[in-house]
Amino acid sequence: MDWLRYPLSGETPARTLAVGAALSALGVLILPALVVTGYYGRVLDRSSRGADAPSFESVGDLLASGFRTWAVLAGYLLVGVVAVAVLGVITLVLGGANTGLGAAFGALVIGALLVTAVGLLAFPAWYFVPAALTRVAREQSIRAGFELRAVWRVISDRRYFARWLAGFGAFAGGSVGYAGLSALDVGVPLVGHVLGTGLNFYSGVVAVHLWGRGYAAASDESAVADSPATDSPAADSAPDSTADRADDREPGRSAEWGADAARWRERRREGGE
Repeated sequence: MDWLRYPLSGETPARTLAVGAALSALGVLILPALVVTGYYGRVLDRSSRGADAPSFESVGDLLASGFRTWAVLAGYLLVGVVAVAVLGVITLVLGGANTGLGAAFGALVIGALLVTAVGLLAFPAWYFVPAALTRVAREQSIRAGFELRAVWRVISDRRYFARWLAGFGAFAGGSVGYAGLSALDVGVPLVGHVLGTGLNFYSGVVAVHLWGRGYAAASDESAVADSPATDSPAADSAPDSTADRADDREPGRSAEWGADAARWRERRREGGE
């Protein structure tokens, strides 16, 4: 169950968890919430590449990542709101009546349909959005979150589904834990809230990590961790392809060959003679 210990895999796990819990406790404020959201995006990125848990370094990058995540979430939320609104208008036009009884019945039908529509839209969104946000985090582009074909290829893979389901369970467990701890009366104000947000943050990192790994599995991404592991987007995008490594290992071109390179040069000289 390495995934459960993932939040402890970074270089400074205690500091990262403390900062995450503190910022989560201040989540009603925009900037702390944006930083935490950006951190989750960073976890998605690094988990999809097989890297350890990141830190909260480069706050500016975290704010930018959080903004991209919020923008994509707002886009999908807008689609859902428009769909529900259109359904409500159609229902009102087709089922409305001038009598009091007809109006009451129409309102009841509209309410039931809206609740049903929201429920039907919520589950696909929960399943679809983590893959879309992983693309956003990896590409550092809002547009990447709306590349529906690419996202569909990921979410249609059973390996993504298995990890998404585990991540959803971790997320739900954290929410239940927060509700329980925040309801505790220990005689000190906000202690339960702080403890609950700490647990919720830890569970959130586990959930996001599983979603990132699900993306990697569905995309056949390598599970090898970045080396050295850094939080810098530039480090993640540095050229490190297999072809480049193969070129570096051509005989006589790399000092890594050591004695083999020396023997190769000796044979070449003998062949020239």
